[in-house]
Amino acid sequence: MKEHMYEAMYRIEDSHWWFRAKREIILSLIALNKNQTLIDFGCGTGKTLEELCKICDATGLDSSEQALNFCKKRVDVKLLKASLSEELPFDSTYDIGVALDVLEHLDDDFKALRSMKNVLNHGGRLIITVPSFMFMWSSHDDNCDHKRRYRKKELEALIEKSELETEYISYYNFWLFPFIALTRCVCKLLNIDKNSELENYNNKFINALLYRVFRSEGFFLRNHIKLPFGVSLIAVLRRRSE
Repeated sequence: MKEHMYEAMYRIEDSHWWFRAKREIILSLIALNKNQTLIDFGCGTGKTLEELCKICDATGLDSSEQALNFCKKRVDVKLLKASLSEELPFDSTYDIGVALDVLEHLDDDFKALRSMKNVLNHGGRLIITVPSFMFMWSSHDDNCDHKRRYRKKELEALIEKSELETEYISYYNFWLFPFIALTRCVCKLLNIDKNSELENYNNKFINALLYRVFRSEGFFLRNHIKLPFGVSLIAVLRRRSE
């Protein structure tokens, strides 16, 4: 991710509709308690990690020193600097892992998913999110140094190859998909550079409205109802008991 994006994320992650709703959806999908160990793969600037460490024994991992420095401003937990492109120096350690919009940044997403799997306890769960549909590519993807966006079948094939079991997989950010897709396609057609998507929340009414719309999808996801399309994909996976 380009360096200026970390600063922008840190500044708006508390209040931006997309970050807020996504955090609530993720937390609603995993039942956590103080006795469980969790690792946040690609913890970024640390707002999700801050919420997670309130309810379980959480660790943050990121390859970016800048990201980890932002995390240190928010939380006092174990932080690891490591790359998911390499084998991680621990095995079968954590009950739960989360990798929220991480795989799309990596050259070898298969190797990264296998690395994540190997640090989970047998029977441990992994929650991942990724952006969907390459036709949705925008300058935001460029600024975030994304390598790809995924279709559901592509993600399912990657998960199967990684020997993880899928408990649930679905598109999400469904309600807002038509508006976001249309906006991105028009901007691409007219060669308009929307490189400040993270900043597009200054109107408090619109920000609050988008938050409530996106957050409402939590009902479908908690009940494992599959949505037919969306701006992103979400999956709940499990490491096979061996």
